Amino acid sequence: MPTPRYDRRAWEDEVKELPALLSKLHRAATPEKTDEDLDRREALQWKIRRVEHRIVDLRSRLTTPPDGA
Repeated sequence: MPTPRYDRRAWEDEVKELPALLSKLHRAATPEKTDEDLDRREALQWKIRRVEHRIVDLRSRLTTPPDGA
């Protein structure tokens, strides 16, 4: 049975998976050589920033005690 997306366990699983994605994106963001490479690199940098922000968001949610505790 799938876990809810907004469940604490789902956040823990996601925060464990995101560093691997971040590493993969950093490897793909190679130095630009052409205008097309520059556009691709900019898109990858945006993805990297979104993943970094998601990691920070999830870690702050996980350090906050659950409601009613």
